[in-house]
Amino acid sequence: MKEGIIELAKGTGDIGISGNIYLSITKTIGKATGVVGAGIAWYDFYQKPTTGGLVKALSNTGLVFIRINPFVGFLLGISDLTGGSDWFYNQVGNAIDKIK
Repeated sequence: MKEGIIELAKGTGDIGISGNIYLSITKTIGKATGVVGAGIAWYDFYQKPTTGGLVKALSNTGLVFIRINPFVGFLLGISDLTGGSDWFYNQVGNAIDKIK
């Protein structure tokens, strides 16, 4: 039984046509939401220019290109929804402002 499961796992390195379609769709949606999130951050910065807003806009833009793990995107989305990311970026912005 153990050998059969190992062979099955080795033989199904691909996730099949349906799995690949699902994976492609979720990656595209994830990338699109990242772009939208970065756009919103830049718009917020335009409306209320603060150091924290700039850091958030730059970070979100960078994350569009480096988000590899869907779990990271999920956590960032929750952080945005709860206001956690705004709080964090405001703290970073305030710390940078104090250095000036």
